[in-house]
Amino acid sequence: MDEVFPTITGGELRALMREVGYEARLIDTAAGTPLIQTELDGIAFSVFLYDCRGGEPMACGGFGFSAGFDMPGQVDATQLSGWNRQRRFGVAFADDHGIYLSMNVNIEGGVTRANIEDTLQLWEQALLDFAGYIGWR
Repeated sequence: MDEVFPTITGGELRALMREVGYEARLIDTAAGTPLIQTELDGIAFSVFLYDCRGGEPMACGGFGFSAGFDMPGQVDATQLSGWNRQRRFGVAFADDHGIYLSMNVNIEGGVTRANIEDTLQLWEQALLDFAGYIGWR
């Protein structure tokens, strides 16, 4: 039977990411919550852990992927809205500093290792597709 994660720690998520080939680095933020930094095909991204409960290590009920692209003003709101309308995974938005893609994941109640690995694949595809969509390369 596949391992079930009712919650996940930063170390557990980093280990899963390393098993599928990422050079994931675990960082403790100033707020005390874990953060993972890594990259895919030259695109840096972070994985923030959310809904964390005390203890050492913190058990978290979700995580979110986030990638930023330093292209302020080069992609307009209509293009980003088009992405968001057409895509199920990966939400695009912009601010004064650049363009971002994010994807949140809830694991409260438990998810399998296979589900987390599949979620990583969904993020990978969304991230690579988005980089092409905005003309990042």
